[in-house]
Amino acid sequence: MSDDQKIIIDGQNLDIKNGQTILQVAMDNDIYIPYLCYYPSMKPYGACRACLVEVEMPDGRKMTVASCTTPAGDSMKVQSDNESVNDLRKGVVELLMSEHPHGCLTCHRIELCGPQDICQRHVAVTDRCTICPKNERCELKDTARFVQLDMTIPLNYNRRDLPIHVDDPFYDRDYNLCIVCARCVRVCDEIRIDSALTLVSRSGVSLVGTSNGTSLLESGCEFCGACIDVCPTGALVERDYKWEKSDKEYNASCFNCAGGCDALVEVNKSDKLIRFKGDLASESTRGQLCYKGKFGYDYPNSTSRIKKPYQKDVYKLKSVDGDSVYSEINSKLTQYNSDEIAIISSPRASIEDNIGILSLARKINTKNVSTAFLNNIPYYESINKRLGYLASTDSVWNLEKSECNLVISSNITEENNLISLPIKKASKENSQLIVIDPREIDLTRYAKLWIKPVPGTERLVVDTISKIIFDQNLEYKDLPSDQLDKFKKFMWNFDPVKISSITRVPQEKLYEAAEIISNSEKTTFTFGQDTVPASKTEDYVNSIYNLAVITDNLSGEGKGLYPTFNGIGTASFYSLFTDNKQPFTTTKEIVKDISNKKIKALIIFGDGINPDSLFENELESITNNLDLMIYANHLKNDLFEKSDYALPTKTYAEQESTIINIGGLIKTSPKMINPVSSSVMSIWEICEKIYAKKDIEINNIKNSFLSKISKDKNFINKTELSKNLSFNVSK
Repeated sequence: MSDDQKIIIDGQNLDIKNGQTILQVAMDNDIYIPYLCYYPSMKPYGACRACLVEVEMPDGRKMTVASCTTPAGDSMKVQSDNESVNDLRKGVVELLMSEHPHGCLTCHRIELCGPQDICQRHVAVTDRCTICPKNERCELKDTARFVQLDMTIPLNYNRRDLPIHVDDPFYDRDYNLCIVCARCVRVCDEIRIDSALTLVSRSGVSLVGTSNGTSLLESGCEFCGACIDVCPTGALVERDYKWEKSDKEYNASCFNCAGGCDALVEVNKSDKLIRFKGDLASESTRGQLCYKGKFGYDYPNSTSRIKKPYQKDVYKLKSVDGDSVYSEINSKLTQYNSDEIAIISSPRASIEDNIGILSLARKINTKNVSTAFLNNIPYYESINKRLGYLASTDSVWNLEKSECNLVISSNITEENNLISLPIKKASKENSQLIVIDPREIDLTRYAKLWIKPVPGTERLVVDTISKIIFDQNLEYKDLPSDQLDKFKKFMWNFDPVKISSITRVPQEKLYEAAEIISNSEKTTFTFGQDTVPASKTEDYVNSIYNLAVITDNLSGEGKGLYPTFNGIGTASFYSLFTDNKQPFTTTKEIVKDISNKKIKALIIFGDGINPDSLFENELESITNNLDLMIYANHLKNDLFEKSDYALPTKTYAEQESTIINIGGLIKTSPKMINPVSSSVMSIWEICEKIYAKKDIEINNIKNSFLSKISKDKNFINKTELSKNLSFNVSK
């Protein structure tokens, strides 16, 4: 389509973008045409017909069409607001109302009516808009108001009497309020590629139901909540805070994993977080969240919040004055040698928090500092060495343009869910997915080829695939010649017969993987550290990088490397400490040294930390070896009970924070609610308080760290990757 094509809508001469429908052109130009089944990012469906418009074609023909499915054409004249169109729309909406409670929707005094008022039109309390959990958030109500339904519509409707489904986690399904727009079914199928919901038939009537079994758990639902976000009525609603009304809305980020997804956050009049929704305006997340982002946001509202400092008095914690407790902590820490003190940071820590911990580690002069679950330092070292940064080489949505996606040792549907969406979409359309993982992760359902090596032998599989590509003369021909001969000799170590016996992977699967990758012009590599021992990580990362080099897939459309990380704060923690030459260690080493009584004092920032996972189910015996444990968090748990001092911290919602997500995007998340008490502080503020002096390094280090931002985009600066091969000839 040429760039100069125009369409006239309600007298306005408007530009048409390639592939746009009439409705999309109208939306781009702030012309409101009501719709119920259409939703941005999904294919036009044309089920509700609420978006009817009158079109006059260039040849003079006139017709009434659904604007959501009709392509915009040059010289079309569109009327979206005239008498005939409005009458047709009103009739369409009346038909939709035939199976939806609508007494309130056709009443002129709805704004004055409360849920307990006696209705003069004899509408049952349970059928009123005022008791619907989506009241004032209902698109059907907005549409009914726009088309101006009047009181001539009959009050009675066909009551379905369907049971309300409340047996699944997180949200309720009341299909008595469903208008069968199929938005929920389509977002599950087209965007999430799960197909947990489907249209079913009941007595010849189409209804929404689960595709397998009777529950969402049985149907393979990931509980991402996308269906709730797109539902135009009260048929699908979050169970928690379902009756709460929004007072303020913020653009923020999720801190629950390294994805750092953008979200719209709703806050009520009581200063409580009540709802997380995907942000359609965000290019980095395109309106999508996962179960952690959609339903794991409300811990700032918890009744188990630590609101003031506590100190252990014999066997029991008692609340104490804030200023005195920090002086006492400072005094106690000075009694230990620097190598007897350890610090464990939160995996949810912001850049500011990690800078505070860096400064505290410098003051204590200890190398016993880590962020929770940082147990594979060579993984971060190797990625940083090869890429020059800790992020993916491109946006995660570049994955959907690939012809082959290779996923290695990373259960991304659970750990970094957003990355799985473009991979699943590509697999459904035109890409082949190869999974190299000994576990049956969710992505194996979508895989063309699932390779199950012995845990820890993933690197051997990758190098053998490279060897086969060379054997068959399928490698990229413009490789660095000075390294090529040595690399080919190195490849002789990976005979497919020998590697097959070591990894327990059949030879034919190794050859099939090599064929798929070499035949693909665009291949991506998504990899983690889940099943790879730290001792083998450097070779593992180098093997993946080498495979990308020899197939010319380091960067570009549908190409690239996509490492995954544990927690939004882990990569920034590693980068900060490395940039500032401050030594650090793994959490496993810290726990081991506590067990051996080498470490006697521990400061732990516990946000997002499961004590059982951190201490390997030996919390009691390990903490008994400590002389002093300082626990800083916003929630009470087993660590709170074991601590000598408990310090209250702010949550992500009570402070402004800067984070870097897995794609390298640098974002600032705003303060959304007031702190739960005057005693709570940010992690970096606590670090300053412990040593009782202001640290001017916070802003200096932050500005220096963020100077890596590209000048034109809010991303860390991604330089051109080297095509040098990296391998150890002695092995």
